Order: sequence, then C-alpha cells, then structure tokens
Amino acid sequence: MHIKDLGEFGLIRRLAAGERRSEAVIKGVGDDAAVLAVNPASRLLVTGDLMVDGTHFLRDKISGFDLGYKLMAVNLSDIAAMAGTPRFAVVFLGIPDDLSVEAVEEIYRGMRALAERYEVSIVGGDTVRSPSLTLGITLLGEGDPDRTILRSGARPDDLLAVTGTLGRSAAGLAVALGLVAAEGESALRVLVAHNRPQPLIEEGSRLGSLEGVHAMIDISDGLASEVGHICEESGVGAVVLGDEVPIDEDTRKIGEMIGKTPLEMALFGGEDYELLFAVAPECWDTVRNELESIGTRAAVVGRINDKAGEIVLESGGTTSKLTPGGFQHF
Repeated sequence: MHIKDLGEFGLIRRLAAGERRSEAVIKGVGDDAAVLAVNPASRLLVTGDLMVDGTHFLRDKISGFDLGYKLMAVNLSDIAAMAGTPRFAVVFLGIPDDLSVEAVEEIYRGMRALAERYEVSIVGGDTVRSPSLTLGITLLGEGDPDRTILRSGARPDDLLAVTGTLGRSAAGLAVALGLVAAEGESALRVLVAHNRPQPLIEEGSRLGSLEGVHAMIDISDGLASEVGHICEESGVGAVVLGDEVPIDEDTRKIGEMIGKTPLEMALFGGEDYELLFAVAPECWDTVRNELESIGTRAAVVGRINDKAGEIVLESGGTTSKLTPGGFQHF
C-alpha cells in the first residue's frame, strides 16, 4: 500500500492506532493539541507544525521575517483553538547550504516578534543541514482543566459559528503565486492575511470561559475540512449554510480574477486561522456579544445534527453533500 492510498489523515490514524496511553493523556492524536494532566491545577497543551519549502511555502515568494512569523502564528493558533495560553516554544531548523546566516536571523526575528507579543519564550531546539529549508516548532501551552475545548464536544442542535471572514488567505496565495497582479489595496491586504495570519489567543480564551461553547477548531485546512473534523470527533453530522459564510469584498474581487467563487475559496482555501466553534443556541447571543466586546465579529454558518458523518451544504436554494476539498499531504 502506498501512502497516497491512505491520505494524510488516514496515515495519522494508522500510525496512532495501538499507541500506549498513559492516565495523564486526556487527549492525544485527533485535536489541535494534545492535552496532558501534569498537575491538578492545569493542563499541559502540546502542539507542533512543520513547514517545508515547496510544500508549505516558496522561498522566493515570502520574506524570512514573514516565514518565521507565520510558523509561530500557526502553532499559536492551535493553542487558541483549545482555549489555552501559549508558554514555551522549541524550534527546529533544517537549513540548506545556500541559506545565509542573515536569512536565518530574519526568520528568527519574525518568530520572536510574535512570540514576544504573546509572552512566549523560545527555549531551545535543533539545527541540521537539509536539502530544502524545513522549519518546525513544538509549542507548549497551558489550559484550564474545566474549560479546555476539544473538537469532540459538539452536540445535536448546536450552532456552528466562525470568527472573522474566510477565504482571505486563499486570495493572498493567488497574489503570492502571481496569479493576480500584486497591485492595489485589495491585493496587498489579502497578501498580508496570507503571510501574517493573526492567532486568536484572546478570542479562544474568551470562548473557553463561556457556557455553551462545546467544541472548537482553528481553520487551517478550510471550513469544509474543519467541520468534518468536528463531526468525526463528536460523532455528529452538520448542515453548512453557504449563504451565511462571511466573505469580504477583497476575497470576492480576487476570486473573480482567478475564476473561483468566493464560497469555494472559503470552504476549501484554508490557512485563514479563524476559529470555528459549536455553541448551544441559547448561548449564542452572549457569545457573539462577548467577542464583539473585543472587536471580533462572529457569524453562524451552520448547525449540528444527529446524522453522524453526514455533512451537507445548503447554498443558493440547493442542497449537496459537502466533502473536504482543501490541501492534504499525499
């Protein structure tokens, strides 16, 4: 059997099968971060991400600063999705022979800029020679034992809601790849959204403190994939309301230029790093108002039902099966 026959998530499930589980493991594989009970007062959150030249980025299309910034941001976003607080980072660098010392320093400068904002300490790591630039972070965070939010808590009749707008990073990628002229304010704004995503630490913490928020995930692979992850882990189904998905005018404009519908970019584009969460209907107004109090808008984009594994899209008066279509390795 070839890896491509299993796919990224099938391979992860296969490798994780049969792992020895300690009593300290509250949640292992299958969420944005592992949740470990190291003491009664808090939970240790552990996450990690790799970024490889040619797969996750192109060296000639992104600055070193932005590359380091994005590497830190995507890991911080995982901690945000658990309603946690980031604490410590361990950095791994695979460096090709042609990369200068100054280029590596610029990558670190980008990482540090975001780490300092969230009071994260870079405490170590490893550096090796590599045929291609490969970057990785293991990030440790802290969570409240009573309010660490998993993907697995969604319940039938919950609303599905998202922060911000979706599809901006996909639009920015189109600009970065030269599919759209990098001119004008729209192009510049979506390029910044793609290169420097903002981890929603404050938003995740607020959501974790509120009653009725049952499940959460960050949008790294696209809305369709993330709804699928919540449904799989929670044993539920969902209806996604395509006409309600928040998409800004910049994304609509870029989508028209590259021949993609705005909804397609929002569902499958990925790397928006907004938060998708399941919330009890009676708690929605309180949750929305709490987020708006810190300047973050949220919108209902669907609802959870008891049809396990069945995800449908309602859009433009039609209903269709919704399957993940964002980027997957292998």
